[in-house]
Amino acid sequence: MTEHALHFGIIIFLYFCQGIVQGTLAIVVLILLQRHPDLSVADQATLGLPMYSFSFKFLWAPLIDRVYCRHGCFGRLLLHRRAQWVLILQALMSICYMTLFFGGDNFLESVVSSRKAFFQFWVVLAILAFLNASQDVAVDAWAVEGLPKSEAAAAGVLQLVGTVTGVCISNFFVELNSWDATKYSVEMFCLTAGIVCVAAGVSAMLLSCYRRLPNEDAPCEECEETLAKDGKGVLETLRDVCRSHGLRELVVIFFTRAWPMATWFLVVSRLISMGVLTAGEFAQYRIYSMLIQLFLGTFFARRVLRYTHAASVLQMVSGVDFVISAAFSVCFVFVADPSVRRWYGPLVVLPALILVTAFSAFSFVAGVELCSGQAHRFPRDVGGVLSLLNALSNIGHHVPSTLCLYSARLVELLFRFFLKRDVSYVDYYHNDGKATHTASYEPFIIKSDVILLSILFFSVSLILRYKYLLPAAQFLQVSSAEELAPIMDTPSNGNAPNNEV
Repeated sequence: MTEHALHFGIIIFLYFCQGIVQGTLAIVVLILLQRHPDLSVADQATLGLPMYSFSFKFLWAPLIDRVYCRHGCFGRLLLHRRAQWVLILQALMSICYMTLFFGGDNFLESVVSSRKAFFQFWVVLAILAFLNASQDVAVDAWAVEGLPKSEAAAAGVLQLVGTVTGVCISNFFVELNSWDATKYSVEMFCLTAGIVCVAAGVSAMLLSCYRRLPNEDAPCEECEETLAKDGKGVLETLRDVCRSHGLRELVVIFFTRAWPMATWFLVVSRLISMGVLTAGEFAQYRIYSMLIQLFLGTFFARRVLRYTHAASVLQMVSGVDFVISAAFSVCFVFVADPSVRRWYGPLVVLPALILVTAFSAFSFVAGVELCSGQAHRFPRDVGGVLSLLNALSNIGHHVPSTLCLYSARLVELLFRFFLKRDVSYVDYYHNDGKATHTASYEPFIIKSDVILLSILFFSVSLILRYKYLLPAAQFLQVSSAEELAPIMDTPSNGNAPNNEV
């Protein structure tokens, strides 16, 4: 691994910058929810929509894979295609952060009071997420191409270490901001993040100049001829990917494994609205859990994957998520109350979050290993195939939570219409830490959204698990590498296709 030290270090830094941006998209909701507990779950879900850029990045990933400066240079500076895109995208992301910097805290506060400001703020976040997702295409491919195939799991570790560290830093800012919003302002965070983006772009240039990719040893024109030998376009490559054995099972796992976690953020949002938990406390808990995730992912995940199939790891983690999330929702329904805020966070939220995040370290590395194995079979479109599979994984991860948040708003409106009364958490649970109980069943009416949606989503997750996830995981476990995803070459000379891997 020592010969790849420079590659490891700079790729981790690029993923760190990516984690800062992902953390920015996440902490916006936490900060607004802390300052405005009555922020609707529909607005929370809408502010989370920019994260779907990572889910649909496969649509423009072929563009990033195939469009670049053919001579590989900007002026006298020799840069390969991955570094060219990273440099441009980092510069644009720094501009987005400067926009947020000049808008500052007033821009953030106006989101609640003005729908126009809400839309403008959302557009900036959407552009930032789009640029970050586009960079992810280039960096994912760069991480895989710069390593031998035997080190495929290492790419997952690099992504985990860098991204988790960046998200941790962003969550630490939430805690600092809750302590002193003037000293640790939104402006300071945006300025620092913009500087990090510039530094990441410079680092990408250094890595490109001092460590060329394996397929760049030949002149650029020869590389283009080598890559074009198969004569395939984007549609042909996509057809081969869709026909690859094992891909359907991998997609099924990605689409079904996250449904047990659908109600997680809804419960956290309600805890903050009730006053049981603050945004700063939750950010602190996330930092603790992510540090554990970082430790496990760095030192143990790859060792586990040497003895356990990656699909088996995803299957096991999905089952653990179901048990933890179900227990978390049950505790919220029967226990959560402002009167127990002193111990509910440390004894319920923190252990549940640590367990979920710790197991996700293994599932993350396992997922990257499976995706990398598929992508290596399509050398010309490594970035595109990786982006397609990672995007499908992100869709499976985000869609259940988004549906749950919008459904919670619908349940709230229906109960308000039929009961002819307000069922708001903020109005019922007062800020003094005590709930005014007018009847023994009253808290269950207020928590009706969590109760109904927990029953719905846990039932759906059970059906998906036993009907689709388990058979798909078992198929991948018993299939050999030669049986999974062979390249379906179709030579132009009319010879029979070669299915060798």
